[in-house]
Amino acid sequence: MRAGIFTKAKSGGLIGLKPAVLPVVLLLLSGCMEAGTSTSTAATKPGVFQARYEKARAALEAGKFDRAISGYKALLPQAGPLAPRLQLELAHAQLRNGDYAASAQAASALAISQQGDARAAALAVQGVAQHEMALAAIQAGRLDEAAGLLTQADKAMADVLKTNVEMDPLGALAARRAAIKVQKDRISS
Repeated sequence: MRAGIFTKAKSGGLIGLKPAVLPVVLLLLSGCMEAGTSTSTAATKPGVFQARYEKARAALEAGKFDRAISGYKALLPQAGPLAPRLQLELAHAQLRNGDYAASAQAASALAISQQGDARAAALAVQGVAQHEMALAAIQAGRLDEAAGLLTQADKAMADVLKTNVEMDPLGALAARRAAIKVQKDRISS
């Protein structure tokens, strides 16, 4: 039943993704979540759940981030063992929608509760969101806040690159981490 969700998600387009987020989404779509069992609605009514998931996923891919966010939030109570995957997709939708604080918070909480690839994917989303928040803080002249966010983003990216370097086959996360280091140096001098 869950395999249908993974298969459909794998065939979805990746047009319009930010380069630093692409490795995260690729990992996510590859089914990095551990399988489990549940008596939730997701397990007992897979057709309904899958249709709602496909709508949320299609909204994300079409750039209708508010619709995707509402769809993922509505699915989470019935997600059962798919909850971590949907939480990550929700955090990604929030990131793409520019709600960096919500994205960072959701991804951070997920990273704490997960292991392996799922943890690394959450850390990558967290790091990107924190970096974007830092850039906004720099623009607003809040340099102390920016320094803290850059440090957190760097730590998240370093962890991903240390434990899951295969998540960055094109070097986008490494390039973002290098940019973070430059920005940290600029505001601390």
